[in-house]
Amino acid sequence: KNSRAIIWSPNKVRQARELLQKKEDAKARDAISKLKEKVQKQLVKEKKERI
Repeated sequence: KNSRAIIWSPNKVRQARELLQKKEDAKARDAISKLKEKVQKQLVKEKKERI
């Protein structure tokens, strides 16, 4: 069996890290957005109940 080490260029490693970071950032923004929406709906619901 031929098993050779895979050597990644520093540029490819940097690109992969940046892509992963972008994906994680987008996921976090989506979660925050959904949470804000949920809170807003709850505030509207509470406001309607007070009237």
